Amino acid sequence: MKDNFERFMVSQVGVLIRDNKCLILKDSATKQWLLPGGRADVGEIGEVAFRREIKEEINLDVFENLGVVDYDIWYTAKENIPVCAIASLIKNNKDDIILSPEHLKFGWVSPR
Repeated sequence: MKDNFERFMVSQVGVLIRDNKCLILKDSATKQWLLPGGRADVGEIGEVAFRREIKEEINLDVFENLGVVDYDIWYTAKENIPVCAIASLIKNNKDDIILSPEHLKFGWVSPR
């Protein structure tokens, strides 16, 4: 029987909300606004990769992962690679946001 299943690149992002506003980051390379997160390194498991990416991108060592709030699947524009992005709500109400060099700045946006 032919293998007819898609193989995905998986990306994980964190949704950090403070004072009813969501943290977004401006990417240095693309200039797009994004949520903090990224992909697992070779051999890394999900939660370990997720915590490493949040630490690398916004310098949060301690946060509570409240669970998956959304996901999406798409194909990249140039390479047509399937991507599955998983968004998890995270909680940390006290630590400062310190950006990695991958980002130009951050902002807090309201639902509107």
